[in-house]
Amino acid sequence: PHFVPICKAVVSTQSTGGRIGIGVGVAMVALISVIVVIAVATKGGEAEYNKEPWLNIRLPDNIRADKYRMQLNLDWEKWNYTGVQEVTMNVTANTKFFIIHSSGLTLGKTSLFDITNNASLAILRTFTDAEEDAKLKHDFYIVESEKVVGEGQYKMTIDFAGTVQTDKLVGMYRSGYTREGGSEIYQVSTDFEPVDARTAFPCFDEPAQKAKWETTISVTFPDEINVTEYSIVSNMPLKDGGEKKSGSTITASFQESVAMSTTGLMQPKRTGVF
Repeated sequence: PHFVPICKAVVSTQSTGGRIGIGVGVAMVALISVIVVIAVATKGGEAEYNKEPWLNIRLPDNIRADKYRMQLNLDWEKWNYTGVQEVTMNVTANTKFFIIHSSGLTLGKTSLFDITNNASLAILRTFTDAEEDAKLKHDFYIVESEKVVGEGQYKMTIDFAGTVQTDKLVGMYRSGYTREGGSEIYQVSTDFEPVDARTAFPCFDEPAQKAKWETTISVTFPDEINVTEYSIVSNMPLKDGGEKKSGSTITASFQESVAMSTTGLMQPKRTGVF
């Protein structure tokens, strides 16, 4: 069982007979009783957690993200986007469930691949924690394989679609300003702290889940916009020849990052289309 400090007791050296001793004794009994109750509850919770890991608010610790490869395609006129998220994972204990965060996204085609054994994995079903229990709000997307898989390296690929936020400055959002003369200039930026990366793309959205990232972003503009006036920037340098402007589209491919949490992927005011 894991114990969290519940209280802090301070006992004065100035006693008043035996009352302090009795009071401390009662406090100790009460504290032990509380610890016993917590231990029993935690033990039962662990058994349930192993059976249905989406009941726990935290991601299972037997699967760790190692590297993401993400393609994002943004429509500048409709303020929406599609993408493909490919995440390589290290599995350290047997499982049937691959759990990733997603909030407000439309998720489509999903596949699993066993890198260690070079074989595709059959998927029994995909579902969210809220579909299993309406009271749950963990933002989990669960992929259940047909059979239990063991330790090794696996890859999960998910097609997704989302919308650029236009009414709040979180996740992937639109902001802008008005030039002299009245013309409006927009930009798309990101703010993923504390848990808003999951609103932009499926990911292991916890600080301890650090992984490398390799991203390609493509933006299609309306015909009246001059794409030469815009650039896509991130917190990693472009690959050699990584930015291409053709017709009404800009595509930028960035170098692989160091291992980082999702909040560090696209820092506010440093990442976006400007």
